[in-house]
Amino acid sequence: MVDPDALYVVDGRLWTSAGVTTGIDMALAMVACDVSAGNAGAVAKRLVLYARRPGHQSQFSPLLQAQARADSPFAALIAWILSNLRSPLDVPVLAGRAGLTERTFHRKFAAATGETPGRFVETARLHAARMLL
Repeated sequence: MVDPDALYVVDGRLWTSAGVTTGIDMALAMVACDVSAGNAGAVAKRLVLYARRPGHQSQFSPLLQAQARADSPFAALIAWILSNLRSPLDVPVLAGRAGLTERTFHRKFAAATGETPGRFVETARLHAARMLL
């Protein structure tokens, strides 16, 4: 069975993953399944990892996709946004940071990332909140 959006797939006794980091997610799930969720959490904490990402979660974050699609000036801005999610991140602030007028920034950011600046910030904040849960 191939599931292009899965971190790992469990099919009976067979567990598979597509890469190294998804293999780590899969290994933590195996520890939780075979031993306990508490032990899996302890291993994740020791390795400084997220304790659990569900196996059905897409391995391609919309934020990472936006970074990959963005032109280089916006890649730096996106990295700054992701590290300043608690700050006010409205179009005037982001346009000033990018050195563009608000109107030009909005148009170019949306063209480069596929999302408006407001939607991007909202998605980034929601993603960060999910990771905290």
